[in-house]
Amino acid sequence: MELKQGAGLSNAFIAGGVSGSLTRAILSPVDVLKIRFQLQLEPIKNVSQSKYKGVWQAVKTILVEERITAFWKGHIPAQTLSVLYGAIQFAAFESTRSIAVGLYPSLPDNPVFLSALNTYCGSLAAGGATCVCYPFDVLRTRLIGQGEPKVYRSITHAVKLMYRESGISTFYKGLVPTLTQNALYAGIQFGIYTTLMTVWKNLSTSKKNSTAPFVCGMLAGLFGKTFLLPFDMVKKRLQVIGFHEARKPFGRTQVYSGMIHCFHVVYKEEGLKAFYKGASVSVMKATLVTALSFWLYEEMIKILENARNY
Repeated sequence: MELKQGAGLSNAFIAGGVSGSLTRAILSPVDVLKIRFQLQLEPIKNVSQSKYKGVWQAVKTILVEERITAFWKGHIPAQTLSVLYGAIQFAAFESTRSIAVGLYPSLPDNPVFLSALNTYCGSLAAGGATCVCYPFDVLRTRLIGQGEPKVYRSITHAVKLMYRESGISTFYKGLVPTLTQNALYAGIQFGIYTTLMTVWKNLSTSKKNSTAPFVCGMLAGLFGKTFLLPFDMVKKRLQVIGFHEARKPFGRTQVYSGMIHCFHVVYKEEGLKAFYKGASVSVMKATLVTALSFWLYEEMIKILENARNY
């Protein structure tokens, strides 16, 4: 991941957007499962009051009650989110890193500096992308979180009802834990990914290895998500505040006043394990998303640079 002069930043923006779009389209069903598990207050196990008792049971239930299209609920705002987030994040990462290297030209030879720099720039890039794209994330969660009959007939209808609910602030519910999670997660991702890629290149005898971005991205996603699952779960709970009538078919509901209150109530009423509801699906999704994102990004950069040089 090296920013080129001239068209480098625009290439990063385009490649990041394409990477986000394709990754979202492929892994949307996993995302739907993850969100459904995180929003359920009851345990994810075979007890009578739980709607979803496990991965395969959840898949069968969704297929029977909502058909296969349910696995792509909220896909338009999700795609918008992914394209914008991927484009902004990768372009911001490349540009901030390029500025930092320009300010300290002698330090990039230091592997410790490079790792710290990539972590820091990754966090900054994710923070900026999150602030810009967050309303689409809330909208996506609401659309995925509703069952049948639908509360929101369309995206436009959802936006109108959500705005009527409590104004523009509705689209920023759960922003604090999301910023915390995304900044830390992206920092870990970029730091681990770029470090592993450097090690891979130093150990590999082949100059061209398209497997490296996928494997290194997969490991970066695995480590990052494992540590930050609680923030992701709390974010989802906060995003559906004011949406509890539509959540009744899925089980018990709960109102939270903010991030700290949500952490407290979840721990008190559901226990520590609740922060890791759907952990297997969440980690699998994060691992695949990160692997695909970095691999697709690197491949798109190659395609764009080859097209430019043609």
